Formats: sequence, C-alpha cells, structure tokens
Amino acid sequence: MGIGDADQASSLAAADPGRRFDDLFNLVHDPATLIVAFERVAGNTGARTAGSDGLTVARIEREIGVPAFLDGIRSAVKDGS
Repeated sequence: MGIGDADQASSLAAADPGRRFDDLFNLVHDPATLIVAFERVAGNTGARTAGSDGLTVARIEREIGVPAFLDGIRSAVKDGS
C-alpha cells in the first residue's frame, strides 16, 4: 500500500466510520498471518517481557498453548472485542 492508497483509505474511513475494509480485515485475522506475527514476536529480543496483557511468550506457550492463544485473538478480531 502506497502513501496515496493510505490517504485514500483514510479519507474513505473518515467519510464512513462504519466501513469495513474486507481485504485488510481478512488478512489481519487470517490464521497464517497470526502465526507469522507470533513467531516474529517470539523471536524479538523483548520476547521475555510481558505484553500489555501481562503475558510473556513463554507463559503463552506453557500455560495456554500458541494455537489456543491465537484462536482467541482471531475470535476477538472477528467480533470486535
């Protein structure tokens, strides 16, 4: 997405706050995207630091399991919670 595309998307969103950008929405909650995002976070030097939810990568892996954690994120994105 170029700057012009981002400006156009911003204008469309401002004109219609209820508008959904389906392609972007589908990309964000796609299971493969979430897996790649988790792997990137897990590989970061700050992975041992808890996020805003108070969870570390290690705790997610140990107590919740990555698939269950990502399913929860996917559901939250889909239902807007």
